Amino acid sequence: KSTGGTPMPPSASPRFIYRTPLPERLKDSMMSLLFDAPIWIMLLLAALGAVLAFMGLQKQQNSLRNAGVGMLCASLLLFILRVTIETDEKRVEKDVRGMIEAISQNDWAAATPYLQHAQLYNWAGEDLIAQGKRLTAQYGLTGVKVNSIETRREPNVITATVSVTSFHKGSYVDSVPSTWNMEYQKRRKKWVLTSLLPTRIGFGDTGRPEDIIRGR
Repeated sequence: KSTGGTPMPPSASPRFIYRTPLPERLKDSMMSLLFDAPIWIMLLLAALGAVLAFMGLQKQQNSLRNAGVGMLCASLLLFILRVTIETDEKRVEKDVRGMIEAISQNDWAAATPYLQHAQLYNWAGEDLIAQGKRLTAQYGLTGVKVNSIETRREPNVITATVSVTSFHKGSYVDSVPSTWNMEYQKRRKKWVLTSLLPTRIGFGDTGRPEDIIRGR
């Protein structure tokens, strides 16, 4: 119930956030910035480094040249770390892909570990998995293609915005694009999916995603 005593609607079920200790959150943020630096930062460092190195060579100023070479090396190092070190964001992306692959193959035994802590509207746990089985059968799901995954990190949550295209057989359309927000919380040493919510289903204005999923 809400604080005023009025029952909450099913879609507004309370959400609980596991609080990671502050030192661990700061450490995770610094590690993420170092090992998963944004592409624009690397490009900016490389561009500035190239300009400074060129100016240093032209003016025969070793300090300016060395500063430029240092920035180029820093950019290269960040790139190497980005492609070789697994960060929390990369672990979440891997988890998302694993879950979608399991659902795509209608392998609910494999999908269950990914979904056991998750909530979709007022469905959670075994109820969510049962509804997933029902919906994939109802809509004749034959496969799911991941178009893109974008992750955004907050102190206690990593949000993955996932664009997919699902493929169907039977009386429904052959393919349907959709976008989902998936929230992961860190519990002890592992990030777990706690919430998933569709923000768009289909082409154009096809109705509210909740109405489509619930068959209203």
